Amino acid sequence: MLQTHYFFIDECGDPEFYGKRKKLLVGTEGFQPLLILGMVETPNRFNRKHKNNSSKFYLELSIVDYFLWALQRYLLKGEIRFWQSIEPLAGKIVDLYGEGPRVYDGESETHLLRLDKLKPPLNL
Repeated sequence: MLQTHYFFIDECGDPEFYGKRKKLLVGTEGFQPLLILGMVETPNRFNRKHKNNSSKFYLELSIVDYFLWALQRYLLKGEIRFWQSIEPLAGKIVDLYGEGPRVYDGESETHLLRLDKLKPPLNL
């Protein structure tokens, strides 16, 4: 029997990534310097009603949003405390554009995402 999986995806930064002729806007004047995407995969959905809204609110999107917020705060401001507290739960972090390690999975100290490992370094 096939098992259903639900995917909840969110972005951190500007919702507009590309301009005319597929020009990447990330990091250009007036746009966020980074594009971070997050995803939660689950076989079960957690539905709950929000007090102020009759539509369904998905807890999974809040989880993705918090992970992205903590990661962005670390990458942009160097504030590691929020990221460090949840990093072991993050699964994998994939750096699509860097020259350093491609995947940070938190399985050992060498696989933790740290600013000093990013190549090229972030100069924000």
